[in-house]
Amino acid sequence: PDDFIDSLYDELGNFYTVGMPEETNALKDGLFDDDDYRKQVELVQEDSDQLLDLALSRFRPGGTTFFYLSDIDLQCHMLWRHGEPKYTDAPRHPAWEEAAALKHAGDIESYYERIDEVLGRVRERLPEDTLLVVMSDHGFQPYTRMMHLNAWLRDKGYLVLQGGKKTGHIISDGDVDWSRTRAYGLGFNGLYVNLAGRDRDGIVPESERRRLMEEIATKLLQVEDPENGQRAITKVYRREEIYSDLGHRELGPDLVIGYAETYKGSNDGTLGEFSEALFMDNEEEWSGDHSMDHETVPGVLFSNRPLKKPVDDLANLAAAVVA
Repeated sequence: PDDFIDSLYDELGNFYTVGMPEETNALKDGLFDDDDYRKQVELVQEDSDQLLDLALSRFRPGGTTFFYLSDIDLQCHMLWRHGEPKYTDAPRHPAWEEAAALKHAGDIESYYERIDEVLGRVRERLPEDTLLVVMSDHGFQPYTRMMHLNAWLRDKGYLVLQGGKKTGHIISDGDVDWSRTRAYGLGFNGLYVNLAGRDRDGIVPESERRRLMEEIATKLLQVEDPENGQRAITKVYRREEIYSDLGHRELGPDLVIGYAETYKGSNDGTLGEFSEALFMDNEEEWSGDHSMDHETVPGVLFSNRPLKKPVDDLANLAAAVVA
C-alpha cells in the first residue's frame, strides 16, 4: 500500500530503510572498528526483530509473508577475516589481525545462532499447518585473492590503452584506445564485447561476437594464479544461457565470469578501473563473498513439509511452494 512505510513508522518509530542497514562502509573506511560495527549491527537487529514481530502479528492463515534477515550475509562479508568458520585447517585470511581476531573469531557463528533463535520464535507463533520455507539465495566463501579482469584483457590484447599505459579507467576519455579494444570488464563479474551498433565506439561486428566470446571464455578458464598455481575461474557463462529473452538482454554482459572459490573480481574492476597487477591479496575488511561460480556458493532451502516440485533454481521456488 502507498501508506505502508508511514504505518510502520507510526507503530515502530525510526528504522533503517535505504541501502544496506549495516554500516559496512564505516568499517571499511576506518570510521568504525569491529566493536563499533557489532554495536551498530545490534541496532539493526532490534529494528528487524520489531518488524518481524509486527509481520507475525498480522499474519493470518491463507496469507503469505516474506521476511528478509540480513545478519548472515552482511556479517559474513565483513567478519570472515577474523576466523574461518568453514574449514578449521584453512590458512589465515590476508586481512587477519591478531588483536581483532582474539575478540571476534567466533562472530559469524554467533550470528548463525541468533538466526536459529529467530527461527524458533517464528515456529512457535505460526498457526498450525502453516508452510514455512527458510532459504538463502547463495552461500559464502572466503575472499582472499582478487583478479583484475581488465588487466588480463589488457595483457592479452583485447583491451588496448593509449600511449602504452598500464593503468586507467574505462570511463575516462583518453585512457582506452577504443578503435582497437575488443572487450572490457565492467560491473560484478561482467565482460562486454565492444560491439558495433551497441557500444558508443564499438568495433566488433555482430557476426564476430560469438566467436570472440568463445575465444575469450576458453582462455579465461586456463588462467592460473602465479602465487599458488590455482585456476582462478571455473565457469564462464554466455549471456544467452543465463538470461531470458524478455527484453534488454542485449544490454547485459556478453559473458559472466564464475570465479573459483576464494577468488573474486577486484572492486576497482567493478567500477571500470584497471591496475598494473593481475592478482592481489585481498587485505580489505570485506573479506567473505559469493560473487563466484554459483556451484561453489550454493544456497540452502529448508521446508517444514515436502515440496511437491523440485527446486534447483530460484525461478522454480514459487511454483514449488504453491503446488
